[in-house]
This record gives sequence, structure tokens and C-alpha cells, in this order.
Amino acid sequence: MSKPVICQLDVPRELKFDFNALADFEAEVGRPFSSIGEAAGIREIRAMLWAGLRHKYPKVTVREAGDMIPKAKGDNLSEQMEYVTQKILEAFKASGLATEEVEGNDQGPSASP
Repeated sequence: MSKPVICQLDVPRELKFDFNALADFEAEVGRPFSSIGEAAGIREIRAMLWAGLRHKYPKVTVREAGDMIPKAKGDNLSEQMEYVTQKILEAFKASGLATEEVEGNDQGPSASP
């Protein structure tokens, strides 16, 4: 079992990805997880953060996850988004669900088929 990654949001929060998190993400954005890659926008990042939080905080909503992003580590929204995205990638890689392609670069998450 993978170790959660700590992400400094409103408070330190645990991010962890498993198959349930990926399924939650897909249900929220309406497309396969594997189709995201470099095309991840604000909607996908917010949904990914939400999905990664749900293992420890099952009642968190997508909007609440979005409200946490501007409270993340960083001096402005751009830095905060970069920080959250890096923590999502770190947690996804720690999950063991990442393909070698993702582990070799930071272009965005991709699940093994």
C-alpha cells in the first residue's frame, strides 16, 4: 500500500490515489483518466485534488477542494496551482498506478491500462 503524500493546503492534508480515486475523477470530469495528460486544466486539477483527498476526507466536495487551492503553499495563484499539481503528481507516482512514461517526466498523470 502506498504512503500518502502531505499537501499543505488550508492545513496539511493527505493525498492518495487508488482505483477508487481514479474512478471518482473520471465520474467528475466525464472522460477517461488516461486522456488527461498535458491537457489538464483547472477543472481537472481541482477534480484530481478532490479525488486524492477522498480516501482520508470522504465528505469533502469538489468545491471545497477548489477552495483549498488558493490556500496552498505559494505567494500567488500560479505558484499555488504549480505546488498542488506537483503534489498530485508525487502522490500519483507513489500510488504505483503510474506508467513508466509518467515516472520519467512531469507532463501529467497517466494510468496503466
